[in-house]
Amino acid sequence: MKAGLYTKYKTYLQRDKIILKKLQSTNSQQRPDTVQNALLRRFFLELTQSFIIPLERYFVSLLPLRKYYQVNNKPPIIKEFDKEEFLKTLDQYGPQLTSGLKGDWKELYKHFLSTLNFSLWLSNRRQEANAKIYSLYIETIVNCHLENDLNLSKLTEIELIDLVIKFKELIQRLENKNDELLITIDQIFKDDYLEKLKLKLKILIEENLSDDMKILFNKPERISSS
Repeated sequence: MKAGLYTKYKTYLQRDKIILKKLQSTNSQQRPDTVQNALLRRFFLELTQSFIIPLERYFVSLLPLRKYYQVNNKPPIIKEFDKEEFLKTLDQYGPQLTSGLKGDWKELYKHFLSTLNFSLWLSNRRQEANAKIYSLYIETIVNCHLENDLNLSKLTEIELIDLVIKFKELIQRLENKNDELLITIDQIFKDDYLEKLKLKLKILIEENLSDDMKILFNKPERISSS
């Protein structure tokens, strides 16, 4: 047996002869190791980017369109990641668009989709996307026109009360600096959102609720000592 490193691991991609020639060339020229390190880092960075781009592109297609952000509804949700559907997109939008490396890319993705690395990647992306979705949802409510977008005059008092409670809960979340869904919103925008929401809440209470409900919602909140 010839000297070398042997493994039963199945390779999905062919060797990149171009990077091998570059490494051999720098070695024969006795250039510093830092040159080869830089070549390898760039090679694997570009390869990783080519691999991730189709995953990112498909994930973005799962995000809700702007038209689904509505004041009367809950925040829109992300569609489930369908592995089979994703694999079908590779023929048209696969890594072959950005990488010249040949091989069985589809089988490589199949293997990756069954690993813990993929689960962690998807969990992180969903967490980031949910934070962005909630931020856009709040922005939609903050910038809505109460009468035109909500038809306040056609709402029953119970519906108006639900709306008031919803606005109060949003205000509490914005005032909570440890809320993970809002951690990506800059404090300047939070302050602006709070000011606008409180103004809308005041209009809802003062101009649309009965006197009894006004008294109830205008009561100062009780602060418990501990």
